[in-house]
Amino acid sequence: MRIETLKASHRREAVIGWAFIAPQMAGFIIFVLFPLVSVFLYSMQEKNLLFGTSLFIGLENFRLLAQDPLFTKSLVNTLIFSAGVVPLNLVFSLLLALYLGGGRTGTRFVRGIIFLPVVTSGVAWAIVWKYLLQGGDAGPVNAFLSLFGITGPNWLFEKGWAMGSVIVTRVMKNLGMNVLIFMGAVLNMPGDVIEAARIDGAKRFTLFFKIKLPLLMPTVMMVTIVTIIGSMR
Repeated sequence: MRIETLKASHRREAVIGWAFIAPQMAGFIIFVLFPLVSVFLYSMQEKNLLFGTSLFIGLENFRLLAQDPLFTKSLVNTLIFSAGVVPLNLVFSLLLALYLGGGRTGTRFVRGIIFLPVVTSGVAWAIVWKYLLQGGDAGPVNAFLSLFGITGPNWLFEKGWAMGSVIVTRVMKNLGMNVLIFMGAVLNMPGDVIEAARIDGAKRFTLFFKIKLPLLMPTVMMVTIVTIIGSMR
């Protein structure tokens, strides 16, 4: 009798557990999994939108795409862009979060300045930076450099400078969101563990790499994945 009661209790707990996760799973299946599968199936068809017909052609679309030189160039540029954006974003956002999480002077001011680009329209952000990075002496950035006798390049149109300029402006645009995420993790770190490490003689770099960074690693992984997805878009 006791075994049957335990089994019934376990079944009841399992049903309650599935009931709790059912809405989330239903949303994932309907709005994420089903569209992904549909896109993959559509990519293996040749559709005639005029007559509404479709023909299964397998991986032919992917083969044609791989032969397009513009696709290859675009893919390489995207990988270079991601390789620049992701590490810069992670390093600066983590350092700023550690600074702001320490409650140092000017925290509110710095936090507002960092997060301001996040709420700024992407179109407005692009227009402003296109003006700032103009070539010659027309752009404010080059005008400032000319004060020191430096001739600035045409940032957005010269090979070697255009990609770097776009990477820097993109990092500045999305930095505030990652700083906000890291700040939440920094403020939730166990203070007693950090204080115990300080008492045991841990210096600044040892404290960061041996104590703080391992505690922040789940957040670092999450931010890394989100930043990679955003940069690859």
